Amino acid sequence: MKTNPLLKFYKEYLKNEKFRIFFAIVFALLAGCAASIGPNELGKVTTKIIEGITKKVYGTGGIDFTYINNLLLMVLGLFIIGLTASNIQGKLISKSIQNAISKLRNAVNKKINKLPISYFENKDEKNILTIIDKDIELIGQYFTIIVNEILTCVSIFLMIVVVMFTINVAMAIITVIMIPMLYLVISIISGKVKPKNKSAFEKNDKLSSYSEEVLSNRKLIDSINNKEKILNRFERLNKSLGIANEKNQTTSMLLEPLVTLVGDLNYLIIAFVGANLVIKGIISIGDIQTFIFYNRFLSKPVYMVGEISSIVFSIIEALNRIFDLLDEEEIISNAEDNHLVFKNGDISINNLCFNYSNEIEILKNINIKVDGGKKIAIVGKTGSGKTTLIKLLMKFYDGYKGEILLDNNEISKISTKDLRDKIGIVLQNNYLFEGTIKDNIKYGKQDATDEEIEKAAKIAQVHDYIESLPNKYDTFINENSNNISMGQKQLICIARMILKEPQIILLDEATNLIDIETEKKLQIAMNEIMKNKTCIIVAHRLSTIVDSDEILVVESGQIKERGKHEDLIKLNGLYARYV
Repeated sequence: MKTNPLLKFYKEYLKNEKFRIFFAIVFALLAGCAASIGPNELGKVTTKIIEGITKKVYGTGGIDFTYINNLLLMVLGLFIIGLTASNIQGKLISKSIQNAISKLRNAVNKKINKLPISYFENKDEKNILTIIDKDIELIGQYFTIIVNEILTCVSIFLMIVVVMFTINVAMAIITVIMIPMLYLVISIISGKVKPKNKSAFEKNDKLSSYSEEVLSNRKLIDSINNKEKILNRFERLNKSLGIANEKNQTTSMLLEPLVTLVGDLNYLIIAFVGANLVIKGIISIGDIQTFIFYNRFLSKPVYMVGEISSIVFSIIEALNRIFDLLDEEEIISNAEDNHLVFKNGDISINNLCFNYSNEIEILKNINIKVDGGKKIAIVGKTGSGKTTLIKLLMKFYDGYKGEILLDNNEISKISTKDLRDKIGIVLQNNYLFEGTIKDNIKYGKQDATDEEIEKAAKIAQVHDYIESLPNKYDTFINENSNNISMGQKQLICIARMILKEPQIILLDEATNLIDIETEKKLQIAMNEIMKNKTCIIVAHRLSTIVDSDEILVVESGQIKERGKHEDLIKLNGLYARYV
């Protein structure tokens, strides 16, 4: 059975804040006590004024202003105490919730770093971003407000009920009877609001994701002249969201008039019964005023349930998504303590087979032997399994059959950190982080000096470009890194790999976005860098791999041809067709 997300949130993230929460409850009760006594004292003021006016009319006395002033000063004191206690309560709850949210955010961040790459490739990136940004922010924003409201209303409710029964039991019972009636009304409306609210939330999320997708691919949309189709789909999604919101709001709007109707009926009953009790001399007129005040106060916590129900449902949905992420299966490895003792950088792949999620095999019976310091190249059609092989070498995936050995050590039994520390990789889809060019180049070697950074940039043939910028290496790259060209972005990523000084180099279409002239210069420089390093290169441009010690031709997940460039040309097979 699935644990209630609110209870789970308390147990795992709020429980350590129990002392703050305890004192928050104490101050909430103090504020509730002050709020409940105040109307009773004002009722006494009303009674005293009416008694004084009556005495003045009959000539037997007047209004006792000293008594009234003392009561009003007491009410002012109670107001100040209540306000102060409520303020302290709010600060304690806010601190507790924000501490819990901080822990939750850290837990999500740690979890993401422990999830396998396959998780991110099988999930919509926008849904993950929604959890990290919107869901946690939603909980942080509204949870404090809701908890404070609940504490305030519950404390006032309890204190008012106690005071009412000390004044008159019959009137107290009549006032309290309203509560289950209000709760019944709110329960019926809330039951109808919940599915409509969930539907509206899902449609809003879908529209937001689509809008983000359109903005991210604006150039592509403009280039293929597809704006009309985009606008039509946006209108459909927007209309669907509008209908869902209208249904949700229409149902929610029924709540206030129905609650008001129940409250007004109760006012009439209190006034009628109270008047009879006043005539009989059982209670005073001021007591009727007090009960009317209390009737209004008591309706507030019940009405609040309906007001915040949609927010609570949103918080529960957000917590469910967060906990689903936190419950995802992590990369479990007993190899993290098995440190790699690097020797020559020999790589052996024996009878390797692999598929994604039990689908058709991507790699079939792959056998590769790369001696330390040698360079091999892999070529083949798109989708033939070249990039998958690179990802397996980086331990981005596990669950393969066969062996992947580094210096005769199975990589699944080697510490992931140690393995990746020895490998420098440049993938097809390069990424630069928001920050300066210098920060991006030294991302894999944080203690690098400016001289080392410039040296790596020169080898990568990007130094001259950086120097031409107004802020040079301190040029800021924005969030989407769209303020530099794709080619320059790729060169910066190559510089980042060079600076790391890896023993093994993996290049997956690392120069596909670079112009031919720059590529030739880069190739000469890279040949020096690759000396005495184990290199595996995936490429479509055959000019970059003709000097490889061995070239493998992969098709449909299998190695179809292997040999040096000249030998494969003479073979006149698959490789020859690529030339």
